[in-house]
Amino acid sequence: MEDCPHSFISNAIIGHQLYGSINENEQENDLKERLDELKILQTLKEKKDVYWLGLFAETFNSSCICVIGNPSSKKFGEFLYEV
Repeated sequence: MEDCPHSFISNAIIGHQLYGSINENEQENDLKERLDELKILQTLKEKKDVYWLGLFAETFNSSCICVIGNPSSKKFGEFLYEV
């Protein structure tokens, strides 16, 4: 399954920090669920074809928008001093 355990754990921790619950009471369970890769894979294995087709359609058939922005060093300086 996993050939780089250090990478798996660090990715789970980073994912937990970025997307985990902000509620302290839920954080421990949230992290345990992220680290239980076998449970996650089993859940995905049990998904029906309809789930995957819907996910595919939602991802690739939906309308999308692309926003292209140019960074402004002037604005960066303004934001830097606001904080």
